[in-house]
Amino acid sequence: MGILNRYILWETLKVLAASMAVLTLLLTFGMAGKEGVRNGLPLPVVLCTMPYFLVEMIGYALPGSALLAVCNVFGRMSGQNELVAMKSLGISPYRAIQPVLVLATLLSMATVISFDIAARWSRPGFQTVLSQSLAEIATGVLRAGQSFNSPKFSVAVRQVQDGRLIDPTIWMAARAGQPEVLIVAREAVLRTEPEGMVISCSGAEAEIGAEGEAAFPEDIEMFIPFDSKQRPVHRDWLAMREIPWQVGVLSREADAIRKKLEAHEYKDSSAAAQTHLEGVERQVRRLEAEPYRRWANGFSCLAFVLLGSPLAILRRSADFLGSFFTAFLPILVIYYPLLMLSENLSISGSGPPWAFWLGDALLAIAGCLLVRRVIRR
Repeated sequence: MGILNRYILWETLKVLAASMAVLTLLLTFGMAGKEGVRNGLPLPVVLCTMPYFLVEMIGYALPGSALLAVCNVFGRMSGQNELVAMKSLGISPYRAIQPVLVLATLLSMATVISFDIAARWSRPGFQTVLSQSLAEIATGVLRAGQSFNSPKFSVAVRQVQDGRLIDPTIWMAARAGQPEVLIVAREAVLRTEPEGMVISCSGAEAEIGAEGEAAFPEDIEMFIPFDSKQRPVHRDWLAMREIPWQVGVLSREADAIRKKLEAHEYKDSSAAAQTHLEGVERQVRRLEAEPYRRWANGFSCLAFVLLGSPLAILRRSADFLGSFFTAFLPILVIYYPLLMLSENLSISGSGPPWAFWLGDALLAIAGCLLVRRVIRR
């Protein structure tokens, strides 16, 4: 590697590291705070979820950080006539752009990999933290609003003192082998165990389904198991190597429903079956388009750099923020609307999955034309 390549890469990496640190942390704090508010998480639990958001946010921060880095480096080099000095020595400006294109390609691959890590580790890890903190979450919500509701149980209290629920009314949904239960107690305490949450009640009276009422002079404990650890069938939860298998499973399900509809086996429930079939087909299209979406989003890093580098050179200004916003404006106006349009078309079946690459292709073409202009000047 020549001195010029090392110099440009070192300057680019310095700015990239600083911008990545700031942007990733901002996105992580924002996402963790949003999920904390939505789920009623106390601050210690929010802090525990941040490492899982951090990995996912790296994939979103890399393209913008790479654009900012090349605008900073090439804007300064052009503004200080370093590129003019290179051309006077017979060195093409493309030699200066070439190393950052190689770097952007590697960063694009890292972005794609980060989406897979988020699907396999970040999202399951976040759900595990939520499950293991259910008692803290419920107690915090009860302290603030005196009621907590979930599909499996709900609690209403008069007040919360030192983690103890005073005069709680607890409803537990029926589940396999156990009836619905309504409990009124003097006080209760919630705690989380590895397999579920335990509610310890003192001075409890219970109404147990059709079995009638019962009083418990001693403390009683009720166990609420966590949901199965099976991951949901959603594109954000699947690694790319798992998507083809899941598409096959859903396609076979759709075929079975379609055959039964054609044979009029559903009778009065045919409308519900048709709605279910449409949902499965939509999910199949979404999963089939997901690899295209991830690769296109990942290689947006290369497209951003290919557009931003020559734009910063042509502006001939050390004001890198001006160069950044000049490059980011067409990305904001063209790339992101195209990305959303491509997603809607591919999921609805009106367009092919490869439409996700349209935004990258347009930015790359514009970048190549600008690089050609830079070389010819």
